[in-house]
Amino acid sequence: MLTQHQVVHAQRSDESLRIHSVIIDDYEVIVGVRPHKPTIGVVYISVSPIYTRDQTPINDAKVMIVAHKPDGTPTYQSPAIQNPAKPQFYVGNINFRSAGIWHLQIDIETPEGSSLSTTTPLNIQEMGYNSGPAGTILLLIIVASICLVTTYLWISSKKNRKAAKEHRS
Repeated sequence: MLTQHQVVHAQRSDESLRIHSVIIDDYEVIVGVRPHKPTIGVVYISVSPIYTRDQTPINDAKVMIVAHKPDGTPTYQSPAIQNPAKPQFYVGNINFRSAGIWHLQIDIETPEGSSLSTTTPLNIQEMGYNSGPAGTILLLIIVASICLVTTYLWISSKKNRKAAKEHRS
């Protein structure tokens, strides 16, 4: 079986980010992920097997996605189901529970009986909250507001106590 890897640029495919494309004999297999920056949690994986001779999708294929941990251990697997609205896409999902460079193994059995297999790395990142500059500015405004309100209440309280003390005298 002759396998030819192609350089792939980030493109959208059924709202997925294309991460891998390979030609295997008479077939092309395109793999995409959503979200575009996969983090720990559910990652949707789209697989598009197509005939290279006429660029038509392969209907009724059996597609299995196997996720291998960074150490190479096969850990999760998910069948990819053909999308009836967009039959060129088979979609599966995997709930990743740890970060690292995982490897997705895509196994396809075509209706004609051909078996296709390809592997691609997938960087799963830690879930993080990055608010950026806007979030930092908002945080500073909130902290400053709290400080100003606290100072105002303290000064007002001090004046009221002083006025009440003078009124009693």
